[in-house]
Order: sequence, then C-alpha cells, then structure tokens
Amino acid sequence: MFKKFKKYLNFNKLSTLIFYLSILTFIIAFNFSDNAAGGWEQQFLPNLQGALITDITFTDSLTGYAVTNKNSSNISYILKTTNSGDNWNIIKNDVREFTKVQFLNNDTGYTGTYFGTSTARAVLFKTTNGGVSWDSINRPNDDFEYQDFCVLNPDTIWATYYGVFGGGIYRTTNGGQSWTNQYYVLGNNPDKVYFYNGNIGFMYNQNDSLFKTTNSGLNWFMIPGGAFTDIYFMDSITGWKANGDMKKTTDGGLNWNMQYPIGGITSFDIINNNLSWGTGGAIFFPGFGYKGIVSKSTDDGITWGYQFPDTTFRIPFYFKLQFKDELVGWSYASPSIKGGVYTVSGGNDTTIYVGINELNNSIPEKFNLFQNYPNPFNPSTIISYEIKVRDNVSIKVFNILGMEIKTLVDKIHNSGKYKIEFNASNLASGI
Repeated sequence: MFKKFKKYLNFNKLSTLIFYLSILTFIIAFNFSDNAAGGWEQQFLPNLQGALITDITFTDSLTGYAVTNKNSSNISYILKTTNSGDNWNIIKNDVREFTKVQFLNNDTGYTGTYFGTSTARAVLFKTTNGGVSWDSINRPNDDFEYQDFCVLNPDTIWATYYGVFGGGIYRTTNGGQSWTNQYYVLGNNPDKVYFYNGNIGFMYNQNDSLFKTTNSGLNWFMIPGGAFTDIYFMDSITGWKANGDMKKTTDGGLNWNMQYPIGGITSFDIINNNLSWGTGGAIFFPGFGYKGIVSKSTDDGITWGYQFPDTTFRIPFYFKLQFKDELVGWSYASPSIKGGVYTVSGGNDTTIYVGINELNNSIPEKFNLFQNYPNPFNPSTIISYEIKVRDNVSIKVFNILGMEIKTLVDKIHNSGKYKIEFNASNLASGI
C-alpha cells in the first residue's frame, strides 16, 4: 500500500520520474528538527506484556475505551481513560481476544471476543455502567466467534463470523436472547458488517465482494466497491469507505468515486460535508524509515493534505483514528506499543494539494516534463508535463539531502497535457 520512491531517473518515461528539485534548479532546503510537531501530543498505554490494541473508541472528549488481542500469557484487556487518553487503566482481562468495541452512549457498550477456549467460548460482552461490570450475551451458536458486529440499539445487533462451522451473519432483535441466520455461504462467509439504520446495511465476504441490504438483512445483493476496513454513511445515499483507498458514494453504494489521500486510508472520520480526517498512510524517508501521517480534507475529499503528528516518536503507522469535532481527535499507532497521539487544536499545519488540471486531451508525441514557472518562486510555482500513453504518473519533491518532502502526483493519467501547482508556503525553509 505504501510506495517507496524509485531509485533511478528515466526521462523517457514520466511514469517512473522522480522530481529532484536540485536538477530542476528550484531548490529549497528544508530543515527537519527532532522536536515534537506542534498541535499533537503523544499518549502512552500501560505495560500490556505484548498485547496490542485491536480497536479503540471515545464516547466524549474525556472518556475512551480500548480492547486488545492476547499477549504471550494468553491474556487480553479492556482499558478505559477518563482524561482524554493521558492515562489508561485496565478494567477487565480475559483469555479470549477482544475484536471490537462499540458504545451507544456513555454507559452502554459492547465488545466481542474471538479465539475462545474449550472452557471459555467466544461471547459478546455488554456493559450498562461505563465498564464497571460486563455481562455476556447469548451467542448465535456454539461455534460462533465475534469477528465483527454492529449494534443499532440495545435490542438490534448484527454479528459476523467467517467460519465454515457456525459462520455467517446473524441478527437479534431482542438483545441477544435469540439470533436468526441471515447469510451463509460455505467457504465465503462475511468478514465485516455495517448498518446505517434498521433497514440499510453493508457487508463484504472472504472474496472481498461488497453486498448491500435494504430490508434489515433478509436479502443481500452485490454492489461494486469491494472490501472495507472502515465505512460510514451520513444518510441513506451518501457514504464513504476505506480499504487502503478512499471512496465516496452519493447513490447508496451503487457507484463509488475514488479520492486520493496521500499514502491511503484505513480509518477515517467525517465531521461534516467538507471536513474529513483519515489515517493509515505513511511516507518513507531515506535514512529514517516510514513516518505515519494523518490525512485531512477540507473540500469533501477533492484534495487531501497530510500532517506529521511527530518527529521524535518514530511512529511508522497509525491504524485507528477518531475525531469528536473539528479540533479534538486521536490517532493510535501500529504497533500500538507506541501508544498514540492526541490533538485539541486540529493538529498542526496541513498541506493541501491543488488539484491537477488537464490542459487538453491531444496525444503528445513523447513524454515531457517542462521547466517550472516562475523560477525562482515564492511561495508557489506551476509544473507542466505531458504523457503519450495512459500510465501511472509519480512526481515527488526531495530536498537537497535526498529526503522526500512531498508527493505532488501519484495516480493514473490518460494521455494528454497537465499542470499542477507546487505550493511551499507550509514548509519550513532554510539555506
């Protein structure tokens, strides 16, 4: 999912071109300090003896819950914070792995388990007092394990398990007293499930095929779009899904339009019609390795910028993100032994990319990368290029130390002439 820059220049094929500013003569030397990036602060987890977070959620700006897999002692944990993640306390441990945590309000929440034992089979736990105590809910059958679930209200829950024995999608409308199987395909059972309301829902199976229901799961029909690691619908027709890529639909999932955040997205939050946050991407720095980024769009995904939450934490990837509003949010790391980061100010400065403009669709005779204009520039310049055949175009900016600063273009282009603006106003400059 994450692409390293290519080692050699090939001026006859633009799709393999790396944009070295020193060669193009508009050089900016960028300084990198070893100080924490403004706007984000690191948070830490207690010593869990190797157990890693599998899911995390916040019910308000102070209260959050996290669940883990098993450590080397076969113990997994539920953790809670009441001070925005600055401190986490273990509130429950178990011999089964926790797969997901979902809260309906500050008091009522659920967590599923997986990899049960002969004496402790997988169950769905429920709390009605903010995690002080947890009760188990009847499972659909003796072989069922809670790979994923979606709670609509205390009565209505869907749960999935891809196992051959006992697998499928099950639904309860009485809080788990009884369950009804709604989907089972031998060897191709569902992985994840999401419901927008009591009627409209989505799931994907082991072949990564996406399905939709409009009658509470009684019937499912295949739609385009593929698998998802995260999915959210604002209304019955407007939704987003991520699976490394980021896609949006405005017709209930019948068609999906690709968006282009840098590095890809696995977890996201839609704050309003314009503001979106996402995580899962990273940028590779020669000599430093990967640095995780938090992506941000302020124009409904037309353009995406990114933030480096740190320069000292050395967190290579973030796997889970949640924002409560425009300013307050969290992004937790993979591996989660490094904890996560937290902001109350919307993070640090975000670089927003200007969209690529296609000048015309005439077919050029060859690949060309033209001199930028103006040159020198302050703070922006226009870069023009043309390609002869449909291909992937990658244009990246490096400083004079060979460190990658910015990806301007990384997508499929049809043959034609293009231009893009490089704006360096948000980048620190030096000699």
